[in-house]
Amino acid sequence: MRSSIDCALGLYNLVEEQVHTLVTRSNGRLEHLQFLRKIRELEAEFCQVSESWGAPWGIAEWSGIASLALTAFYFNMKPM
Repeated sequence: MRSSIDCALGLYNLVEEQVHTLVTRSNGRLEHLQFLRKIRELEAEFCQVSESWGAPWGIAEWSGIASLALTAFYFNMKPM
């Protein structure tokens, strides 16, 4: 009887550990997707501003600037 309980407890702990790993990875992916969505939103805003100013830059230039700025912001705000 005792070995059955130990076996069940071991399996429960294994499942709990795997669920924790899955949730942690899922949260990381969600955070990354939210970051990418924010980049796309800012790219669209930058394009609107450049069009209204008549700036010669296109989406490629603004995308590069936005990506660099947001990447720097993202890594500076990330907890250590």
